[in-house]
Amino acid sequence: HLGSPYVTSPEVCKKIRDAIKEFENSSLPVLLQRGYVNVVLGILCEQCGLIEFYDADVYLMKDILNYLEENYQEEVDLNSLSKKFGYSKYYFSRMFNRFFRFSLNEYLSRLRIRRFIYKMATEKNPDIISTAFDCGFSSWQTFYRCFKKFYGISPKKYLTNMKKNSRSLK
Repeated sequence: HLGSPYVTSPEVCKKIRDAIKEFENSSLPVLLQRGYVNVVLGILCEQCGLIEFYDADVYLMKDILNYLEENYQEEVDLNSLSKKFGYSKYYFSRMFNRFFRFSLNEYLSRLRIRRFIYKMATEKNPDIISTAFDCGFSSWQTFYRCFKKFYGISPKKYLTNMKKNSRSLK
């Protein structure tokens, strides 16, 4: 992990900014774009330093994420998940929030919305409401509120834009 989350040197910030500007040049070949990403990462590692990180909770979080990936369609909540993994719901909630910087409910909502978008893009003649329910949302209102919160537009508008963009790529 980076030893510090901050870059304080104006010269280093300028180097990073310059590399990002070069990266944003869309006419560059992909290999050069990747090179600029590596330059930025190298500058950050040099400036901030690296520290070794080991935490047994990492393995637990991987297990939890795998479980959520497999069961996102089910009714998963803090109580059932904390019992399954053998923790009090309060400790589990704090641990999850510390690791991911958002709550279990927000993570599940994001996961379900990503699955919804994938299904809408890959299935023939999908229905918005039934697909939302298939992805684990318990009500249309909850789905709509979460979608609008994360994407800033309604699901229907997002899907219309997605279809327009996919047609223009063909």
